[in-house]
Amino acid sequence: MGLFNLFHGKGEAIATSVAELRARGDSYVRIGGADYAIRVWSPSGFVIAPYDGALVKGQLARVRFVLHDFHDRDGELRIEDQIKVESIDEAGLRARWWHLPAHKHALIADHFARKAGSHV
Repeated sequence: MGLFNLFHGKGEAIATSVAELRARGDSYVRIGGADYAIRVWSPSGFVIAPYDGALVKGQLARVRFVLHDFHDRDGELRIEDQIKVESIDEAGLRARWWHLPAHKHALIADHFARKAGSHV
């Protein structure tokens, strides 16, 4: 898998060994005017739950991703872009970023690195 595929979400599905962080605080994804709580997230995507919307597996959608941990000195992270739905089941909706511009991917990766370091 090349860098282009990594940044544009065309690579293979997320391996189970890739770390995900649990969202703490008021963190949500807005899809079509409805807000859904972020359960876990990583630089490549996120899981929201519970999900009761109209999206289906494989569908592309525009979202607003807002990560705001309580008492966070780094401030909140807001990303508006496109996702691809990987699965929807009892665990919630799992999505990957789709064609995410490099500067937005860098923002997410940097925020993730800071948060992962503080969770150790």
